This record gives sequence, structure tokens and C-alpha cells, in this order.
Amino acid sequence: MSELVRKIQREDPVPPSRNWPSIPPAIDRVLLTALAKKPADRFPTWADFALELAKIGGLSYQDKSIQDSEKYAALRRVKMLSKLADGQIWELVRAGRWTRESARHVIIRENDTGNSLFFLAAGQAKATRQGRLLNLIEGGECFGEMAYIRGGKAERHASVESMTQVMYAEFPSEALDGMSDSCQLHFMRALVSTLAERLDLANSRLSPTKN
Repeated sequence: MSELVRKIQREDPVPPSRNWPSIPPAIDRVLLTALAKKPADRFPTWADFALELAKIGGLSYQDKSIQDSEKYAALRRVKMLSKLADGQIWELVRAGRWTRESARHVIIRENDTGNSLFFLAAGQAKATRQGRLLNLIEGGECFGEMAYIRGGKAERHASVESMTQVMYAEFPSEALDGMSDSCQLHFMRALVSTLAERLDLANSRLSPTKN
């Protein structure tokens, strides 16, 4: 036992691939990082550890084209979600229906009904009403949120169409309602804060300029 303790304290662990050559080098890197002697050299959180493992193993079984690690990374970069804990981000990963589409794909059609909220993870889309351009939607932005906030099936007042290749997530109302209370609270606060910023921007554009 004393010899084992001495090795743990003073010797670097052997890369697993040295004993099992079939193990990918990426596994060596992840495990050796987790076993680093200095805490500062290890993964800062369990979520970071899990993310690295997900990148290697492709843990997503629901959607083979988009790995869970890619979904997590896309959500983690969003400014409005910056105050959500890692576990809450993973709840959002599981709640969404993630899709890749080419340009000129209609994501939301005007006058259709629905209660889903959408998140554009990558690419660019446009919102139009009766053929007139309302807004450009960039990666990292939400759209269709008013239908979710109203509750129930609401009529869509605009169409949203991809302008480039996009990756987006659809969050059905019932999936968001199934998340933990703390996650719903923080998510709703982030959503309301974003809507308030949009209203402030709209008001500033409509206000008459001062001489």
C-alpha cells in the first residue's frame, strides 16, 4: 500500500494505450488530464470532462449527425445563457430537437400554428412577413419565442427561412416544461432579458433623432 501511495504522489500514470494498443490516443489525453497531479491541470468541471468524452465517443444516439458535444458547445457560447450552470445547459441539449439544413429551407411558415421556441446554433436565417424582410437571424439567437411565451398553440406571424447551411434546435413547449424548475427559471429570465433588449433597440430606432 505504501508503494502504491508513493506512485500516486510522485509518478505520472502510464498511458492506457501502452497496455491496450487498440485504445485511441485521444483517450490517453483525456484520462491523463483527469489524473494530473496538480488540480489546475485537470478539467475544471465534470461537464468539461464529459464534453471531452462526448467528442471522442459521439454519445448522441438520437441524432447521429449532430453530437451532444456540438450541441452543448453551441449553447454554452450563447451570451443570454451565460448564467446557466453546466447541468442546466445539458438539460437544454436534451430538450431540443436538433437539425441541420441547407440554405432556403423554411423553418417556420407564416400563419402556421405552434408552441415551439427555436434556437439558431450556426448559420444565418431571415424572418419575413408577407414577403417583406423583418429581420436577419444570426447564429446564437432565438426566434419563435412569442408562441412559447403565450402558451398553447399560437399562430406564427412571420416565416423564417435559412439563408445559409444552418444548425438549429426546436424546443417544444412540453419539453421545456419538463426541465427542472431551476433550469426553467433561469432560462425564462434569460429569454425575458433578451426580449427587453430587443424592445429597447426597437424603441431607439423608432424614436425621433435629436438635433
